[in-house]
Formats: sequence, structure tokens, C-alpha cells
Amino acid sequence: MKNTIVYDNIYKAIEAIEPAHVILQNEGKLGGLIRHQKFTLLDMGDGTVGAFPLEMSMRYYRGENDVYEHCYSNLYRIADEADRIIWQIKTQDFMLLLKKHEEIQRKIAQKEYVEFTALAQHYEFPTNMLDVTNDLLVAAYFATHVTSPFTGEWEIRAEGLGRIRWSIENVTPVGRLVPIGMQAFARPGAQSAFGIYLEEGEDYGAESGSVLFRQDAAANEQFHQTILGGPQLFFPEEEISGLAKKIKQAACVTAEAVEAFCRNTGNDRADIVELLRKKGVALVDAPVADWCMLRGRTNTQPSFARVPQLRPMMTIG
Repeated sequence: MKNTIVYDNIYKAIEAIEPAHVILQNEGKLGGLIRHQKFTLLDMGDGTVGAFPLEMSMRYYRGENDVYEHCYSNLYRIADEADRIIWQIKTQDFMLLLKKHEEIQRKIAQKEYVEFTALAQHYEFPTNMLDVTNDLLVAAYFATHVTSPFTGEWEIRAEGLGRIRWSIENVTPVGRLVPIGMQAFARPGAQSAFGIYLEEGEDYGAESGSVLFRQDAAANEQFHQTILGGPQLFFPEEEISGLAKKIKQAACVTAEAVEAFCRNTGNDRADIVELLRKKGVALVDAPVADWCMLRGRTNTQPSFARVPQLRPMMTIG
């Protein structure tokens, strides 16, 4: 980090990136900032329609609550090849679950854009993608908060350094940057989320700009209090999260997911079944998680989660 500017706090870092950002006008005002979700519909050029944040730019951000030497996708951070394959199969199980969701099926039937790998990445499955956001505020939140190892709750980072990365990207129907947009689930839209495909060994840190800042406890607490809704704004309670967790923690995968993995990668099924046996992962026919497990439960989405507003459709040139 030789000759690198380290800003005093998160507000100074935001100011360095976007001097006129609205949160700078709310500095010192507790609970003074409300984020409105507004989306525009865009023709993706491939026969589908995608939903994008209304105030979309070509700059995409990533917030990190510490300083890391590299920035690889989660899948390629897994050193053991067998473990990497198992996680890819688990990701297939999650995608199969998504495809059985009534709202997702409706979207597909109506030619609405759905990016399953990006959704899996966003619900914390290791993929060959990296989470980024179109909203600097979201990146700043991730850069100033950390998950408690005791409670699993998001808490402010009180010491050390943080970083906000950014890059200039173009949205295309088939390309490096893909939208998640307004899906059947609340979290992607709340985080203005996108995904960037990375090759194995590709370091996003080497191709992005970044700003470093000191984790000032008072400034981070003020930032936390300024955003109405707190962690629930970015992580609304969703039943899909529980089903995703069940798949991730299960000591089994489905035969259907193995078939999908082998079809996509060209691996021999017998080899994969033997790999699973050696790793102690059972092969089952019934789904590891299914929507029927949620029957009779009430919707747990918080009352302050607003319904996104849509604007007329545009076309990506």
C-alpha cells in the first residue's frame, strides 16, 4: 500500500468517489436516508426483458471490510478440486430449486431475464462470479460491516481498514457483467445486485480502481444509523435463504444435480459418483430442499420492504 491515500472514514471515501452523493448531505442525521427501489425494463436483445435499477450507470462497486491482496471469485478460492466439484453440484441443486419456484417459472414463460448463476452467487454459493452493485451506498455498507461469528448478525467494523472497488462495465445479453435485477426474491433488488464472470486466476483487484479508508467506529455507527431499516434493508428475511442454507449444509446432493453438472462440464458421471463416495457425500433422488417445506408458513418479509416501481422499457444498444 505504498504511496496509497487512506481516507479518514467512510464518508471521506464516498466523497472521493462521488463528491455529490446524497449521503454526504445526511451526515450526522440519524435515520435520515430512505432508499427507494425503482427499476426500468430493458430489452436484453436476446428475446428476454431484464429489470435494472433506474439510476443505472456504467460504474459498478464492491465493498470490502478489510484489505485483501487479491479479489478472485469464490469458486476459484477453493483449492481442493474435489471440494470445488461438490460445491458446483450443490449450486446445481439450488438452481433446480429456483426453477421450480412458481414466480420464476412465470418469468421464464413470459420471457423475463433470469440469471441463475448470479442468483446462486448472491445467495452465497461459490460460483465463478463476483458480487458487485450499481449502488455506491450498498458497497459502502458491506465495506463498513462484518458478520458476527457469535450471532451471525451484521455489525459495524470498528477498526482496521476498508476498501471500495469499482470498475466500468457494459451490460450485454451475453457478457462479463450480468444483471440480477428485480427477481422473485427481495435481496438482489435491495442490493442493486449484479454479477461479474471471472476466469480462473483472474484478479478483479488488478483491473479495478479502489479507495482505502480507516474503519472509524463513530463514523461507521453514524453511517449505520443513517440508513433507515439497517441490515434488514439489504438482507430482508426470506424463506429462500433458509432453503439455500439447507442445501449448503446437507451431506448429500441429488442425482439430478449430478446429471446437470456432468452435462455442463463433460465430466463422466461414474467418476463424479466415485468422487462423492470418497468425500462422504450421499447421492439421493428426492430434493435436498423443496418449496413444499414452506407450506403453511407466513411471509416473513419486513413491512418496510417497499415494492419496486417500474418504468417503461428501454433497449440496450
